[in-house]
Amino acid sequence: MDKTKIVVALCIASLTAAVLILMPKYKAWTRTIRSRAELREAEHEAQLEVVKARATRQSARILADAEAERARGIASANRIIGESLRDDDKILRYLWIAALRDAETIYVPTEASMQSLGARQ
Repeated sequence: MDKTKIVVALCIASLTAAVLILMPKYKAWTRTIRSRAELREAEHEAQLEVVKARATRQSARILADAEAERARGIASANRIIGESLRDDDKILRYLWIAALRDAETIYVPTEASMQSLGARQ
């Protein structure tokens, strides 16, 4: 029995020594692996931010082009309306009368630019 106790004690001592020797190396190895993973994650996040920024820039350019096209359309429409009204103001009179039909209150300018409060419909 004495020999088995000695062998068991030597095995326990060997295992304890192996754990004490290998534990710092294992901790260093796990820190290295964790650091590499964090670095890869940070690089991935940075690449993701770049992709998002490019998408935002592209979207802004497309929206700006659409707004410019809309402005050109409005300018063209205004030019066409201006040319059609140059010599004929009948459409303006028609639009004015149409607007008067929908109005609840009509202000009629007087010579002194004073409001006439006593007028009834």
